[in-house]
Amino acid sequence: MKMIMSRRLLGICIWMGFVSLLRAQTDFTHMDLEVWPDTLNSAIHGKVKLRFQAGEGTDSIGVNGIEMSYDAVTLNGTSIPYSSNDKALWFAGTEVRPGENQLEIEYNCQPRKGIFFIGWDDASGVSPRQVWTQGQGIDHRHWIPHKDDQTDKLTLDIRIHFSADY
Repeated sequence: MKMIMSRRLLGICIWMGFVSLLRAQTDFTHMDLEVWPDTLNSAIHGKVKLRFQAGEGTDSIGVNGIEMSYDAVTLNGTSIPYSSNDKALWFAGTEVRPGENQLEIEYNCQPRKGIFFIGWDDASGVSPRQVWTQGQGIDHRHWIPHKDDQTDKLTLDIRIHFSADY
């Protein structure tokens, strides 16, 4: 029993060291977010600029993004090849320079979590029309592509483009 516990503890320590190493390689420090809510389709068109510090030898970068389509991805002002699936976007770190970098992503999504469009489909007009988010857990990855880690802290600027009729 004691040997099993020691192996588990060793495994946990190795895993935590690996996670710490990954965090040390990239530190996201600022997000500049610009969004255009499409209330009739419960969708978001957005542009996000993510400033991050990269360590020496960073071989890849990834950000969370649930069920998004990407129109453009640039690193330090240059368009880069990238891969994505329904959960994330990532690219090889060959273009990442040690120190400060900026990743820009233009995207579209119809989020199921994280941001809510209420009352826009109410033809009677009884329900007040709302768009809101509460910053719950890791739900922002459903409407903003970024490193969605509750322990990662960064500064944030947001610009929302919305009809002047509301």
